[in-house]
Amino acid sequence: MVRKSLFDLVTLSGVRRDLLFYLDEGPKSLSDIKEYLNTTSPEVSPRLKELIERNLILFEGKKYHLTPMGKTIITNFRPFFETVSVFEQESDFWNEHDITSIPNELLLRIGEIRNYMLIEDDINDINRTNTEVANLFSNSSNIFGVSCVFESNYPQICLNAARTNVPISIVLSKNIFNYVLDAYKDEIKEFIKSPNAEFYVLDENIKISHVVTDNCMLLTMFYKNNKFDAHTNLVSYDKSSINWGKDLFNYYKLKATKINEMITHSKKF
Repeated sequence: MVRKSLFDLVTLSGVRRDLLFYLDEGPKSLSDIKEYLNTTSPEVSPRLKELIERNLILFEGKKYHLTPMGKTIITNFRPFFETVSVFEQESDFWNEHDITSIPNELLLRIGEIRNYMLIEDDINDINRTNTEVANLFSNSSNIFGVSCVFESNYPQICLNAARTNVPISIVLSKNIFNYVLDAYKDEIKEFIKSPNAEFYVLDENIKISHVVTDNCMLLTMFYKNNKFDAHTNLVSYDKSSINWGKDLFNYYKLKATKINEMITHSKKF
């Protein structure tokens, strides 16, 4: 029988892969492993033997450990696996949407978006996505948002957060800012004066909107045909996803101009 390559050994069996990921957390007993994998000794023992024979794990002190080689392989394999898993989970969504506004450094970390779901409008609730955003704003103790589109309820939602002393930072793309400057001058003025609110304008037009709070991360994107998908939100409550979302917000915040006073029409972006 031809011996499996190390690549095949790690990637072609979900049991072996999950076992290596589990041991990456630290040494585990056989009973720990069986409970984690929800399996039996006859099922898992051959997998353990294979990994020991290939010097990926060892049995010592009544526990299984990763070897230095096993640790190196799984440390490098994990980001690849997590990246593929993100795109594979909702492949149609990723294939149809424009992700060019996600900077390269965050695309390379997209595997950090974990345990996400798609929330979509449907015939029974055509405002489901907007309701989700409103709920995020009203039930959060910190709010960070980047918007490349305008929804008529957003100014009041943001202002309500500022009025209730919720720390809130908003970045608008320049085309949206120029519109709201005309239509919502009083709201902007009050928002800017709030001590817990920050308002930024990005001197470019992007193709992504997102909200990050203390307990959730939400993404909304354009289709590749340049039409905004107002009916689908990618949502995750995972801590890793939230941290990724905060880094995406900070990326655009650092590129934006902070608005500290009311801008006149002559100072539009």
